[in-house]
Formats: sequence, structure tokens, C-alpha cells
Amino acid sequence: MTSQVFNMDGALERMQNPKELPAAATKAVTVIMSGSKAVLPAAVAIDTYRVAKAAIKDYQSGESFPKKTIKTGASVVGGWGGAMGGMMSGAMIGSMLIPFVGSMVGGIVGGIAGGVGGSVVAKNATVNYLEMSDDSDSESDEE
Repeated sequence: MTSQVFNMDGALERMQNPKELPAAATKAVTVIMSGSKAVLPAAVAIDTYRVAKAAIKDYQSGESFPKKTIKTGASVVGGWGGAMGGMMSGAMIGSMLIPFVGSMVGGIVGGIAGGVGGSVVAKNATVNYLEMSDDSDSESDEE
């Protein structure tokens, strides 16, 4: 019996397999895979805009140290890193609970939660570091 299965790269292929995927599952993954081709460039464009906007504000403020650009850059990098880690963790946990469907749902939920969490943590850590470095600079200026 020939059925449609997904290989490790996410590509749909036909092969001999006793476990056939439901047609709805095959269609759902195909839609998600094609939708991700449009979403990724949009996400990159939005993050590029955010960093550029912060850089312009720093330039217009006339300050020598680009704090807004650094904070925004940290937020973007933390968001992408958190999304990757969250997606992989969520897919793994979802796969253990409900194979296939759990992987998709867990990956989506984990990716969103990881992206938001990573962005917030990275931005807050950067803000705290910048505040500490400002405090140490002002103390050394006073001496």
C-alpha cells in the first residue's frame, strides 16, 4: 500500500507505509508549509523596520551611544532565538502527548510563547546592563 508521509525535512513524499496519514492532516501541513514561505519574509521585514526605526531615533536624538538600537536589536535577537527554542520544545512535548497533531500545535504554541518570552527577557537584560554601565560610568566620572 502506498501512502503519503512526511520525511525529516518536512517534504511530502509517497512511500510504502502501513500507517496512512489522514487527508486532512496532509492538507493542513501542506497549507502551513506554503504559508510559512510568506510569513518568514514578512517577519524579517518587520524586524528590520523596527531596528531601522530605533537607529533613526538614536541618530536624531544626537546621543553618542545608540541605546534604542541596542535594546531593539536585543529584543529582535531574543525573539528569534526564543521562538526557535520554544517551537522545538513545544513540538517535542506535543509529539509525546498526541503524535503528529500535537507536534504541530505544540510547535506553534511553543514558538509564539518562546518568541514573546525571549524578546522580553533579552530586552530587559539589555536595559539592566545598560543601566548598570551608566551607573558605573557616572561613578568613575565623579572620582
